[in-house]
Amino acid sequence: MKAFVSTTAIVLLLILATTAMSRGEILLAILDKANAEELGITMKSKAGKESVKVWLEFKKEGALKEFNYAEFRMNDGKGNFLVTAMLKPHPVVHGQSKDLVSVAFTTTAEHLANCSFTVVNHAVLGGDGYILNVADFLDLKD
Repeated sequence: MKAFVSTTAIVLLLILATTAMSRGEILLAILDKANAEELGITMKSKAGKESVKVWLEFKKEGALKEFNYAEFRMNDGKGNFLVTAMLKPHPVVHGQSKDLVSVAFTTTAEHLANCSFTVVNHAVLGGDGYILNVADFLDLKD
C-alpha cells in the first residue's frame, strides 16, 4: 500500500509540474541596480522641457540571451495598473551599437515614480522576466 501511495504521489507531482510548464508561465523577479548591472542592463534618462525619456540598454547574452519582449507599466501609486504597453526594441541614441537592445518610454517627471520596465526571456515551456522600477534606478528629485 505504501508503494502505491508513493507512486501515486510522484505521478501527481509530475502531472502538476508538466501542466505548470505547459502553460508557459513566466517567473518574474524585481531587479535592483546592482542585480541589473550583473545582467548587463543599464537604465538611462534624458529630460526635455516637459517630459523625460527613460530607456534600458542590454545585450542579448547570458541570462538575456532568449530576450523576447519588454513592457512598460505605470501604476496609480497603490499598485493598480493604469497602463501597460509592449515596447518595440529600437536604437534610442544616434549611432548606438547594433549589438545593444534598447527599449524606451517617455512620460512627465511626476509619473516616473510609478513606472517600470518588464524584460522577458521566453522559451517554449515558460520563461523568466525582470521588473525594473524606475524609482530604484534614477534620481527622481532632479
